[in-house]
Formats: sequence, C-alpha cells, structure tokens
Amino acid sequence: MGLDLRSARRKAWQTVSSIKTGVVLLISVVILAAAGTVILQRPITDPDEMQRAYSPQMLRFLDAVGLTDVFHAWWFVLLLILVSLCIIAASIDRFPNAWRYFARPYKSPDDSFRRALATQAQIPIADEEAGLSAAEHGLREMGMHPERIVRTDSFSLFAERNRLSEMAVYVVHASLLLIFLGGIVDALYGWRGFLALTRGEQSSVITLQTARLALCHSRFAAMEQVRKTTPTELPSAGGRN
Repeated sequence: MGLDLRSARRKAWQTVSSIKTGVVLLISVVILAAAGTVILQRPITDPDEMQRAYSPQMLRFLDAVGLTDVFHAWWFVLLLILVSLCIIAASIDRFPNAWRYFARPYKSPDDSFRRALATQAQIPIADEEAGLSAAEHGLREMGMHPERIVRTDSFSLFAERNRLSEMAVYVVHASLLLIFLGGIVDALYGWRGFLALTRGEQSSVITLQTARLALCHSRFAAMEQVRKTTPTELPSAGGRN
C-alpha cells in the first residue's frame, strides 16, 4: 500500500511538472482568452447591443457557461491556478540541474559528450602550444575568456559567454506567474465599475459590475417576457341601435 501511494505520488508530480502538461494548459488559457476578446463581454457591452448581436438562446447559453465574462469565470481562474502550479513544479524539478550547470559548468567533456555534439571537427596540428595559443586568441576575439583545463592524460580549452542565460527561463516563469497572479487576484478580490460622462458633466457615482450585471439580466428577462406574451385582439366597438 505504501509503495502504491508513493508511486501514485511520483506519477502525479511527474504529470504536474511535465512540460507537455504546462504547454497544454497554457494553450487552453490563450484560446479562452481569445474567446473572451471575440465574444462580447458583460458588463462592458451595452445590454441592447448584446441582444442585437446574439439570439436569446445563444445569449442564455453564453451566460450559463460564463463566456460573457470569461476573465472572471470560476473555470478560468481554476485554469490560471493550474498553469501556475505547473510552472512552479517544473521550475522546482529542473532547478537543481540548471543551477549545477550555472555554478559548476562542464569544463572538461568526455568522449561520449563530444560525440553527441552537432558541430565538431578534428584538425591536426604540428605544435600543440601554437594551436592552443591560436585557439585562445580566436576565443578572445569572440569576447570570451578561455581557460586551460589540464588533466593527467589530456588538456583542453574552456570558454563561455552569457552564463546567465541558464537562468533566463526562470525569469520567464516569474513573469508568467506575476501575470497569472494579477488575473487571479482581480477575478477573486477585484472590482470593476463604469461611469459614462458627456462633455461638461460631472459625477461622483460609479456603477459597479455586479449592479450592472443584475440590470442586464433583468432587462433581458423583461424582453423575453415581452416576446412570449401574445397580443390579444381588442373587440371592435359596435354602434348603438
């Protein structure tokens, strides 16, 4: 039982920290955010414009699933939380290796590492010291600081540039987390209001989103009731005998 629980926990961690899981969730966020841009949103859009843009059945469906207020829908907030958890898990899972490469770079590669390199060449040289000096000069011309690595049976040159690029992915992760945190806080604790003014007009009263949403739904219900009510034929007035 303990082994099964440990295995399930490891599989769950691997799923959450997987790049594929994060990419799928991130694409879902982008698609839903695009839908929130294309579909008219309450309460920014005037109720009459919503009535003209969509049929009553379609508008009821969009309201029911939250597509008329995408960025405050509970499922959108949940998706942002899941993406944030995936980013945090992936960062934690891969940070030890990234820090090791940053703090202790691989200065003396072995044969298997060299064979896996995409770009490599073997150049015979007559004088080893002259070859090393020429290579050092070329690396310095490229803005690097070469370092000679001497081993018991061989020696090599090590040079690098922009070591901080190993940590660039975590800057991107932190930026995404900050954006998603702003969206979550806005959806859960933020408020939004609207104030319409004409030229020369002043006002200190703002209409909150909840009040305008209630007004939109009440007007929609009233219009639906008017549509369902069938007009009755009035009796014609007869003349007196």
